[in-house]
Order: sequence, then structure tokens, then C-alpha cells
Amino acid sequence: MWAFDHQGRFAPRQDIPKRLGAEYFLYAPGRAAQDPRSDEAEKWFATNVDGPAATPMGSLASGAIPSGRPERHAIARFIALQDLRTPSTRDLVLPALSRGLKEEWPTVARETLIALGDEPTEADVSELAAAYRADVTNAAWLGFIAEHFNAWARRVNSMHWTLVAAPPNYEWITNDVGIVKFRSSWDNAVPFAPGWATGDRWLFPLSPRYAMALGVQAAGMRGEARPRWLKAVNRRQVEDAVQTVYARRRFTFIERRLRVRAAT
Repeated sequence: MWAFDHQGRFAPRQDIPKRLGAEYFLYAPGRAAQDPRSDEAEKWFATNVDGPAATPMGSLASGAIPSGRPERHAIARFIALQDLRTPSTRDLVLPALSRGLKEEWPTVARETLIALGDEPTEADVSELAAAYRADVTNAAWLGFIAEHFNAWARRVNSMHWTLVAAPPNYEWITNDVGIVKFRSSWDNAVPFAPGWATGDRWLFPLSPRYAMALGVQAAGMRGEARPRWLKAVNRRQVEDAVQTVYARRRFTFIERRLRVRAAT
């Protein structure tokens, strides 16, 4: 597997799957937790989502959508969690929560002083608010995942699923985001954002040979992708990647695009 890193930590290289993960403590709760480096979330993912989905996801990657309800349920949970646990979702969710907390911080300071029996003035509130800093850590992202996971999975399970094969001499690439979003049309790929706010249709590349299209309708998604469309989707994946893009071949277009991103 070729790995391309847009952060410049390593040059494009051939790697083996067990060494492709690049970020340590991705799902650890962070500062202020009893165990800031706890891997309990990752263990839960592995036991309750990744493990049950392993066999049916293997069938998908080989070109067959399992027909059983338990298998479909396991796949839906896997894809829903992939959307929630990608670094892109973290990088969107945590700043949004941080902005909201900063806006509410004076209110928190006032309520704290009232709870202590004081009748605070505006000066008292400003002094207390300035004396402390509120940081949003990974624990807030893990809470966001826990809050939305089941609803996400039900929504994915309700979507129409269609396997789309790569045409001869072409391959799907993959990246550390995993899902490509489209708005209103399969020809309108949009920048990644979690959920359905920006994209009502999803494409999940499963392997170099197959991707799965998820939408209310799979119009125009029958059997084999058009070469031009597959290339556009692959380029969208390079744009969406947080850190790394993966392929079975060394594609020069990935290297060129990542150099442009690094320069800007």
C-alpha cells in the first residue's frame, strides 16, 4: 500500500496496513480525565462495532451486499461510526464547541458566584471569567460520538445501498476520512462535513475495486463507475484527507496536489 502524507512527515512510501495509523491517542479523552491516555473508547469501538462488521464488510469489499438484517445492521453501525470518528469530524466539532463555551463563559462565572452565595457585580463576573480558562478536550468529541451514534446508524441503515465497481484499469483510493459526500447530485461532490447537513448522498470506498453508494435513490449508480467520475471522486478524497491518502499504486496526481496544499 502506498501512503501519501500531506503534512510532510514522510515522503510517499510503500507501507503495510498495521503501520498505516499515524496519530497516537486519537480517541483518548485528553487533559482533566482520570486517565488522559485511556484507550477505553477504542476498545469499545473494536468490540462493539469493528469486530461485528469485519465479516460483512469483507463481503462488501469483495462485491456482495449481505442480505441478512444483522449483517446490514453491523455495516450501518460501522459506516456511521466512521463518519463520527474521523479526525475531520473532531477538527470541526471541537472548535465549534469551544466557541460556544467561550460565549457562555461569563454566564458560567456569574452562576458560580451566585451558587457560592454572592451577589456578583459585572466587575466580579469579569474578574472570575478572566481568572480561569475553559478548554474543550477530546472528551467532548467522544461525548458527541456517543450522543449521535445510534441515530447516525439508523439513518445509514435506511439509505439505499448500491455497490459501484471501478472500471478496468482504474482504482478507488482511500483516505483517513473515508466517506465522500455529495449534494443533490452524484456529480456534485462537496467538502467533507459530518452527517447530512451538506451532503445527502455518501460514497464509501471499500477497496480498490468497489465503493458503496448510499442515498435515498441510487439513480445513475448502477454497476460500474464512469472513469471521469471516479477520477473526480479520487481527487475529492485528496482534498478531504486530514493527514493521509492510501493507494495501491504511486499516483503522481496525489503528490502534485499535496505539494500545492503544503505550499498554501
